[in-house]
Amino acid sequence: MKNTAFTFILMLFCTLGVYAQDNAGKHRGAVTALVHNGAEILSAGEDGFLGVWNVRERAAKTRFQLTTYRITYMIKNPQKDEICIIEYGGIDLYRISVWNYQTLKKIFSLESNSPISYVNYSAAGSFIIASGYNGENLTLIDSLTGDLLPFGESLTAAAVFAATGRAERNMLVYQPRGEGLSGGFISYRDMETGRQTSGFDAPAGMYSLIAFGNNRFLAGFNSGGLLVFDASSGAVLGTNRQIGRDALLCPAGNEFYAADRSTGELFLFSIDRAGNLVTNSRTQLIEDDFFRFRDISVIACNATTVFSTLDGGLWLLERGGRLFELAHQQQEKIVEIAVSGTSIAFHTENGELGFLPLDYGNLGGNTTITLENQENYSQITSLSPSDSGAGRFLLWQNNNTRILPKVLNPTLQNDLSEEVLYSGQIMDAMPLRFPLRKAASNNGMILFLDAAGNISLHETADNGRNRLFSFSSVGAMDSVFINGETFILCRSVVSPNSPFVIVNIKTGETVPVLMPSLAGITAYRGDSDNIYIAVAEQDAGGIKTSVLNLNFYSPVQSDRLFETRGEDTQVSIAESGGRVASSLGADGAAIYTEEGLIYFERTPGIPVKLTGWRDCFICLDSEGNIAWHNSQNGRILAVFSLYQHTWVLQIENGRKEGSVVPD
Repeated sequence: MKNTAFTFILMLFCTLGVYAQDNAGKHRGAVTALVHNGAEILSAGEDGFLGVWNVRERAAKTRFQLTTYRITYMIKNPQKDEICIIEYGGIDLYRISVWNYQTLKKIFSLESNSPISYVNYSAAGSFIIASGYNGENLTLIDSLTGDLLPFGESLTAAAVFAATGRAERNMLVYQPRGEGLSGGFISYRDMETGRQTSGFDAPAGMYSLIAFGNNRFLAGFNSGGLLVFDASSGAVLGTNRQIGRDALLCPAGNEFYAADRSTGELFLFSIDRAGNLVTNSRTQLIEDDFFRFRDISVIACNATTVFSTLDGGLWLLERGGRLFELAHQQQEKIVEIAVSGTSIAFHTENGELGFLPLDYGNLGGNTTITLENQENYSQITSLSPSDSGAGRFLLWQNNNTRILPKVLNPTLQNDLSEEVLYSGQIMDAMPLRFPLRKAASNNGMILFLDAAGNISLHETADNGRNRLFSFSSVGAMDSVFINGETFILCRSVVSPNSPFVIVNIKTGETVPVLMPSLAGITAYRGDSDNIYIAVAEQDAGGIKTSVLNLNFYSPVQSDRLFETRGEDTQVSIAESGGRVASSLGADGAAIYTEEGLIYFERTPGIPVKLTGWRDCFICLDSEGNIAWHNSQNGRILAVFSLYQHTWVLQIENGRKEGSVVPD
């Protein structure tokens, strides 16, 4: 295998297939942006998803995860089916990304080492104007390639608002004057030279600025409340101190809306011929048991007025201030899976446990799936290899020491509703001093790693009373069996720790795996007996996460398979059909080949957990779907989704569905 690094960040022009789905839910968390697109509305949220809503049908149409980061802002290219989003992934993790929202292809993505406070498309959509990108007060980005464009004079302070004319020859910029100077400032700049052609004073301290009336007027807030001024002179045209400063503004042609979240009033303003701010209408929104003014997060206006809320829903404004919530069908999210024997065990966000046949072809239409309440547990570990009978599973949780692990022995039948699924034994002989971090199995043994770095090895028989081995290490993060005699421990690098150490359970001998890194995040043993490791490293560009095929004899020469910027502690690795795949990064899972990465065909969510079986990868995504992927090309073979009372299995030549009942 060649020692070649392939990064997810550089594979920005890959084509992402999307498996069709008939149902769409709302956002899980606050909606942060709304964009009208004809009869549809595009929404973006803190969950990293893009939602498409049909206003005529008053329902959610589809949703698709663009990123594992929070989306904080979204704008639409005025000439193309493209959107630009701002992403926030934590301290020093910011991105600007551009997507085609019809094909769901990423055009490009740029990382920033500082917060991005503002983006806007030029009038013809040929470039993007950004403020705060890598600490710059104003940056121009080619909207097709992501290349940074030259611009003449630099600004003295970060741009709060910027827009171009239709010909894109001139640009209007509002900004604070600069360090030590008071007031605001409007400048017009020549796009060819970047030089200022004119400038004048403007109101100070403006934020949440919008433009209306073909960019002739600007409206926003400062310490005095709502304020509107002339973009060609800076002259104040009107104020309104009664509207709360957390109100939401939205342009509507030559008018603009202001939604006061404290009183639930919706104002429509314009500028009359005398140049004065006038109120055209004032509507009192009506609260009910499901809609509250304080929960409004974004407002969008076109032929219709739509509000989004902090709980992820969209509301359509009707006559008399009444609001209608757009319909959605929320999935019951599957949050954990494990493969053992001939079955898949899954655990849902509602604390329910269920089982599927490992071969999706054995799941018959109209089958009833029974779910058992197992809310005390959150994690599942396989105790048997795949294809070895019905299999066995270990249920455990990582929150406290009061709930002991439990071994399950499911008996699979053709009709899942008649399975004896939940017979099992509690490992009540195992002492727990600290919450568990990891459980791994091998040939009748279970290895437990707790939050304090203690490892204890037990036989699965006799309720774990027979403890075979114990070990302790500061900063331990994960542990995996190499074989029946050794395991590898992953840990943070705290002197004198190495990121990995190999421990012999028969002799107690330890062998450090020396390689320069900040932490050993996880390890995985494939069917080929290769050991794959994920490490956090640091280079000139900052922290990155890498997946390597470990070379035990010369760790620093281990083959590098996947890389991404930032620290991904949730990375998943799996091997199937002689190939290895990883969920590393925010661009979806990929299969490593010596010729390059092959990306998985995308389901609505981003892969969060992978496992291998025969010639396919089984993937749990962030939306809660279970998908079977061809291990050679990443194509989707089947997708299983769970709803409150039904399940759906989508396959290449159709779909199956059945009912879901509690036990």
